[in-house]
Amino acid sequence: MTVFFVNLPLGFIVNHPKYLELFLSRGICPELGMDASSMDSYSLKEHEELGLAFKSKGIKVSMHMPFTDLSPGSMDCYIREASARRLMQGAMLARRYSPGHVIIHSGYRPETCANCYWQWLENSASTWKTVLGAVPDIPVYLENVYEPEPGPLRDLLNKMDGRAKFCFDLGHWFSFGRGVKKKNLNTWLESMAPHLGHLHLHDNDGSQDAHLGMGAGDIPFDRFFAGLKTLGLSPTFTLEPHTPLDLEQSMIFMAAHREWFSLLGLKEDDFDRLQLIADCSRDLAG
Repeated sequence: MTVFFVNLPLGFIVNHPKYLELFLSRGICPELGMDASSMDSYSLKEHEELGLAFKSKGIKVSMHMPFTDLSPGSMDCYIREASARRLMQGAMLARRYSPGHVIIHSGYRPETCANCYWQWLENSASTWKTVLGAVPDIPVYLENVYEPEPGPLRDLLNKMDGRAKFCFDLGHWFSFGRGVKKKNLNTWLESMAPHLGHLHLHDNDGSQDAHLGMGAGDIPFDRFFAGLKTLGLSPTFTLEPHTPLDLEQSMIFMAAHREWFSLLGLKEDDFDRLQLIADCSRDLAG
C-alpha cells in the first residue's frame, strides 16, 4: 500500500474501470472525489461494494467532498442552505468509507466575498461546524483554491476551533491564486505552518490549473521542499494527476527526488514501487 494518496473521482471510475484496477492491483491509496452526479447516481450498494473492494486489500481510502456550485458562506440563505444539504450528504456518504481524511473547499471567491468578508466568514464557519459534526472522528483538511493570500483560510480555520487543518494545493496556489506572479510561496508556508497537515501535488505553468504530473510545469518544487525542511514540516500528501501519463510523470519525479519525498515519509521500499506504478500507468495510457 502506498503511503501517499492519488485522486480518483467517483465519476471517473464508471467509464475507466481499468484505472480502478490499477489502484487495487498496485495498492494505491485513493482520494475519492465526490460530485453531485456520482453522489446521485451511485446506489448505496455500489458505494459499499467500492469501499469493500479497497478494504479487502488493506488499502486506505480518503474522500474529497463535493464543491462545484457550492457556497457554504453565501450571503443568500437559500444558496447557503442548499450547499449545506449537499455537503451534509457528502459527509454522511464519506462515513461509509471510513476514510483516513476528508478534504473540503471554503468556496471563497475574492471577487464576491471581499466586500462582505466578515459575514462570509461567520456564515462559512457556521455551515462547516454543522456539516463536520456528522464526521466527528475523521481528520479534515481545508484546501486553498482561489485565495490569493492565506488570510481567509487562516481566519476560517481559527473559527472552526481546531476541527480542521490546512491542505496546501500547490497547483491552485500557482495558477488560481496567482502565485506565478505574486511569488508568495514563503508567505503561504510561514503563515499556514501551524495548520499545515496535508498537500495536493500537481503541476502547471501558471496560466491554468492543468493538473500535470510534477516536473512537467513551472512550480518551484525546490523552493517548496526547502521551505518544508526549514519549518520542520512533514505533511501527508495526495497526487492529483488528471491522466495516467501525468501519474507516470509524478512517479518519475518522486523517484528522481528521493531526498524531498523522504521528508514526506517515503521509505526505501516505497521508492522501489514507484517505477512499477509508472510502468502500469504508461501501459494503461496505451
